[in-house]
Amino acid sequence: MGKPADGLIAAICAIAVCVVLAAAVLAVYWQAVDFAFIEEDDSVYITRNPYVQQGLTPETARWALVGVVASNWHPLTVLSLMADTTLAGGPNSGMYHLTNIALHLANTLILFLLLIRLTRRFWPSALVAAVFAVHPLHVESVAWISERKDVLSMLLWLLTTWTYVRYTEKRTIARYVLVAVLFVLGLTAKPMLVTLPVILLLIDYWPLGRFRAESVENLIREKAPLLALSLLSGWITYNVQRAGGLTGMARFSLPIRVDNAIVSTAKYLWKMIWPSHLACFYPHLGTSLPLWELVGSAALIVALSVVAIRCARSRPYVAMGWFWYLIALIPVIGLVQVGSQGMADRYTYVPMIGVTIAVAWLLADALKRRLGSRSDAVLGALCLVVIVGLAVPAYRQVGYWRSGVTLWTRAVQVNPRDPGVRYNLGCALDDEERTDDAIAQFNTALRINPADSDIYNRLALDLVRQERYPEAERLARKAVRLWPDSAEANVNLGLILEQQAKLDEAIARFRRAVELAPREEAFREHLARVLSQR
Repeated sequence: MGKPADGLIAAICAIAVCVVLAAAVLAVYWQAVDFAFIEEDDSVYITRNPYVQQGLTPETARWALVGVVASNWHPLTVLSLMADTTLAGGPNSGMYHLTNIALHLANTLILFLLLIRLTRRFWPSALVAAVFAVHPLHVESVAWISERKDVLSMLLWLLTTWTYVRYTEKRTIARYVLVAVLFVLGLTAKPMLVTLPVILLLIDYWPLGRFRAESVENLIREKAPLLALSLLSGWITYNVQRAGGLTGMARFSLPIRVDNAIVSTAKYLWKMIWPSHLACFYPHLGTSLPLWELVGSAALIVALSVVAIRCARSRPYVAMGWFWYLIALIPVIGLVQVGSQGMADRYTYVPMIGVTIAVAWLLADALKRRLGSRSDAVLGALCLVVIVGLAVPAYRQVGYWRSGVTLWTRAVQVNPRDPGVRYNLGCALDDEERTDDAIAQFNTALRINPADSDIYNRLALDLVRQERYPEAERLARKAVRLWPDSAEANVNLGLILEQQAKLDEAIARFRRAVELAPREEAFREHLARVLSQR
C-alpha cells in the first residue's frame, strides 16, 4: 500500500492533467458557441422540427419516445435537444453547441479517469485522453449539433463501462441492473453501443485479466442480457432506417459495400496518423474503387490482426486495442449502407480509442525499458506535444463548421470533382441569398453529373428568382424527365408554369405532385390556388 503522500501527489497530478485537458478542449471548441445551425440535418433535428422547437414538455417528451428523426430512433438524444431549447428559451444554436462541448469535455475527463482505474497507469491514460480531446477527426462529432448522438452516447458508453468495472469488483444484481440501465440509455442515444458487450469482453481480457480466473463461456454468459439488448436495438434500428435511410443498400451491392468497408478501415488509420484533407463528406466510390487500394487495405488489416494475435500474451493491450477498433467500427463501416457517403470522420469517435490505447501502452512500455523511471517525464512531455500538435489543426477544422458555406467550401476543396458537395455548397449559398454564386456551383455540378434531377431543380429555382422563366422551365422539365416520380420536381415545374400563365399544364403538374405526396398540404394548396384562377 502506498504512502499517503504518494496518494496526494497522484491526486494533484490527476487534477493538473484534467485542468490541461479541459483547457485544451475549450481552446479548440469554444469558438463553436458562436456558430450557426448547419442546414444539413440541423434543420431536421431542430430548426424545422416543431417538437424540438417547443422545448421539453410532457407532450414533446411523449413524442420523443416514439418519434423518428432523419430515419433514426434515438429518443434520449432528442430529449437532450429539447432540454437545450428550454434552457435557452428558444432554438439558440449557441446553447446546443455549448452542450456538445460540455459532453465532449466530460467524455475526455471520464476516459482519462476510467483508464487510470482500469490499468493503474497514469501517463499512458493521459496520452490516450489527450489524443481523444483534440484530435481533428473528432471535430465533426462535437462541432456538428446534429451529432449530439455521438457525444451523448459516448458518455453513456463510458458510464456503462465504469459501472461494469464496479460490478466485476463486487458482483451483485443491483450493480448489474445499473450496468444494463445505463447501457439501454446509451442505446437510446445512439445504437452505436450495440458492440459494447463485446468490448466489455475485451476489457475482461485486458486489463481486468478475468480470462485467467474464469472460463470464457461464463464471461460470455454474463454478457448475454446485454447482447440480447444489442440485438433488440439492432432490429429496431434496421426497421426504422429501412423506411427511409437505407437508400444506399439499393445503390451499392453487398460486394461493393464490403470493399468500401475494407478500404475505409485502413483509411481511418491513416487519418488518425495524419489528419489532413478532412471534410464533412467523402463520396462513396462504388465500382470506381481502385483495386490496389482494396488489396493494400486488406493486406494491412490482416497483417495488423496477425500482429495483434501474436502479441496477445506478451502485450495484451495490443490485441485488446486493435480488436476494439475493428469491432466498434462494425455498426458504421457501411456494411449496412445509410446515405451516400463512403466514410465519415464522426465514425471514429469511439473506435479510435482502441488504437490509441494500443499505441500509448506500446510506447509507454518501450520507454520504460529504455529509460526506467525517467519514462514518466518523457510521457508527460509527449502529452503536451500531442495536445499542441493536434489542437492547431483541430482548431482550424472546427472553424469550417462556422456556417454551411464555410463547411461545404471546405468539402469542395477536398473533393472538387464530386457533384454532391458542389450541390450542397450551392444550397448553402442560396440560404445566404448569394444566388449568382449558387448558380455557378450548380452549373459546375451539372458539368460533372448531367443526370441529377435535384441539381436541375435547384438551378431552376434560382433562375426563377432572377425572373429567367424560359430557362427555368427548360431545366425544370429536365428534372421531371430524369425523375418523373419526384413530387418536388413536379411542384417546381408547376410553379414555373403558373408564373408564365400556363395554367392547364401547371394544374396537371400539381395534380401529379398530390398523387405522389398526398399528405403534403402545401401541394394541395398550390392546386386549389391555380384551379381558382381558371
